[in-house]
Amino acid sequence: MKYNININQLVLSNTDLDLIDCAILDYLIFYCSSQNVKIDKNRIKEDGETWTWINYQVILDDMPLLRLNSLGALSPRMKKLEETGYISLKRVSHQKLYIKMNNKVDELFIKTNRAVHDDEQSYSSRRTNNNTIYNNTNDNISLLRKEEPKVPDEINQIFNIFYKSINPTINFGNKTNRKAIEDLIKKMGFEKTLNTVNYAVKVQGEKYAPTITTPYQLYNKLGDLMVYYLRNKKDGIVIAK
Repeated sequence: MKYNININQLVLSNTDLDLIDCAILDYLIFYCSSQNVKIDKNRIKEDGETWTWINYQVILDDMPLLRLNSLGALSPRMKKLEETGYISLKRVSHQKLYIKMNNKVDELFIKTNRAVHDDEQSYSSRRTNNNTIYNNTNDNISLLRKEEPKVPDEINQIFNIFYKSINPTINFGNKTNRKAIEDLIKKMGFEKTLNTVNYAVKVQGEKYAPTITTPYQLYNKLGDLMVYYLRNKKDGIVIAK
């Protein structure tokens, strides 16, 4: 389920897309940029391009507000998105539909007629393919949470650990999670909070480790995590005490 829809009205109002088309485009940008292992293993990477397999039923399930009742209703809308130049479509064996995000998508996020790096390399040239959640934290957030309120960089770093490691759908703007991070940093300091978060996501799935996929869960289960940490302490990482 994708909980939020972010639409650049200024740019998209100059196209023939309606609100449903724009909502689908927002979903595709999110989906094609995800690092989720299940999504990534179904990608095709060839000739320097990356294509992401998309299942129409998944779109309908994840976007109930579209109120589309059939898979066939998506086909003309996907074609319209392709005609605008934002995406490219490819059928493999006449069955699976694969999508590639095109450079035109960049205009939804920044002014593409200016350089954003010292070497004058354009943003578009960095996003030639759609296989990418960049290592740069700010790029991650601007791509998937482009309309979220700004938060301190330290809080972004904590969110990014959860996002990249175990929770690719985490909402960077969620006030409850943001408050949990602020309280953890206030209580332990940033370095210990960072170590604690890294440890928490590292042990997910291990026997007896508490389930922690959000900052709020970390705040509430910090005691359980400490018990597990002290019982299994091996690598000398210093977390909350």
